[in-house]
Amino acid sequence: SVERASFSWTTAATPTVTAIAPANVSAAVSAAVTLTGSGFGADGAADAVFVRFAGRACAVTARADGEVVCWLPRASPMPPAIAGGPPSVWRSTLGSAAVVESATTLTSEFQVLSVDPPAGSRAGGTVVTV
Repeated sequence: SVERASFSWTTAATPTVTAIAPANVSAAVSAAVTLTGSGFGADGAADAVFVRFAGRACAVTARADGEVVCWLPRASPMPPAIAGGPPSVWRSTLGSAAVVESATTLTSEFQVLSVDPPAGSRAGGTVVTV
């Protein structure tokens, strides 16, 4: 017997990411990241949404059809090979999301905020706090 199947695709059924906030997070601390767009479903839906940034899982903590909030853990103990970039978003019942890359790039790098003291002896021996 022969079985036939069909496939249909529409942009209306495809989750889409159009913005990220904040666009810059320190890789040394965990942070909440909000993805804005459409087609994410709502909290309590029968399916799931998964988010990753450069291979780092971002645990979804809340979602509505137009917004997903996820928790990006700090990059420990080493910085990620790729500091950021656009997210990879997957909805279990619909597949991968379309991502507007120009508006959804996340930068996640280790940052030096201060060095104390700002100067020391050339002979050495100065304890430096970074």
